[in-house]
Amino acid sequence: MTLKLFGLVLWILTAHAQTIRLRSLDRPVVERRLDSLPGVNESRFEQVQRLFEEAGCTGDRLQVAPVKRIQTPNLVCTLPGSSAVKVIVGAHFDKVNVGSGAVDNWTGVSLLPSLYQALGAHPRALTFAFVAFTEEETGSHGARAFAKQQDPAQVRAMVNIDSLGLSPTKIWVRRANQQQVRQVLQVANALQLPVSGVNVDQVGDSDSHPFADRKIPVIDFHSVTSSTLRILHSPMDRLEAVRRDDFYDSFRLIAAFLAYLDSAQPEGVTVGPN
Repeated sequence: MTLKLFGLVLWILTAHAQTIRLRSLDRPVVERRLDSLPGVNESRFEQVQRLFEEAGCTGDRLQVAPVKRIQTPNLVCTLPGSSAVKVIVGAHFDKVNVGSGAVDNWTGVSLLPSLYQALGAHPRALTFAFVAFTEEETGSHGARAFAKQQDPAQVRAMVNIDSLGLSPTKIWVRRANQQQVRQVLQVANALQLPVSGVNVDQVGDSDSHPFADRKIPVIDFHSVTSSTLRILHSPMDRLEAVRRDDFYDSFRLIAAFLAYLDSAQPEGVTVGPN
């Protein structure tokens, strides 16, 4: 199917600019986690668990969350804030049988520990739940189970990360909360990072769907275009397909956006020192 592509205008809103702070992670750290790609789904769960622990998410903060009738559970890393209101940051770890699943979706799930580490260096107002979802490819079973457990009034956003690194960062605009789209653009402009809109509702789905069904604001980050769609679910889905500059830029943008969601002022953004 054809993807409908369109550009998004970036702009700066300068009134009442809010400084956001997060820890800077060296690019080799982020890429090493990407390069730790395992082969089978069971090993992928175990590797994500190891990466969370390496990033400092241990003890009560790291919880195995069984999913009814699914063999492999979800994995939830919680970064507590001063408020019970939360942001859910999700990425699925399972893959289809063909290809190594490097893009879809080791690029997404391997970022979760780095995002936890980047945000965890400073106190947070919101609570962040970084969730590695099981069985997205067979029907978003992990995401559906987790979404059912949430009180929509207590969730500020569900941020889904799926298939990065094929191009500069993309947003699924048609599904996204439009205020959060504007916030992403502000952050991207402040960091001078590229971002554009690519709707993928006619060619696939994602783990944001169960949360959108519950009226929770969602936003999907990806990198799929009409020319790169053929890589997914094919033998071409391997580490060599990941464009490392684009992948690291996506990490920087998503980390800053999450910190921005945690900030008090919605009108503008500047990125402060670590």
